[in-house]
Amino acid sequence: MRRSSLLLLTAAMLALAVPSQAITPWQKVARDLGFTREGKKAVPGTSAPPADCTTCHQGEPGAADQGGRFKPMGQYLLDQKAKRKAEKIDIAWLKDYPPK
Repeated sequence: MRRSSLLLLTAAMLALAVPSQAITPWQKVARDLGFTREGKKAVPGTSAPPADCTTCHQGEPGAADQGGRFKPMGQYLLDQKAKRKAEKIDIAWLKDYPPK
C-alpha cells in the first residue's frame, strides 16, 4: 500500500511539474513567419509573445464552437480561403498578410 501511494504521489508531482505547451501545426507556421499573439510581425530582438490560437480566434481557447468570432488575422484567412476557392485554410497565406 505504501509503495503504491509513493508511486502515485511521484507520478502526480511529475505531471504537475512539466508544463504542457501543445503547439498546433498552424501555430508553428505562424510563429515561423514571425507573427505574435497580436497578429503583428515581431520586431527582431524583442520578447513579444508568439502566436497562439488567440491570434486569430476570439473566445475561450479550446472551446468547441468559437461562434464565428475572429480577429482581423482570422478573418483575413477566411477571406483568402473564399477568394482562392480553397477547401482548407493555408497558414502560409499569412506571408501576404498586411499587419496593421
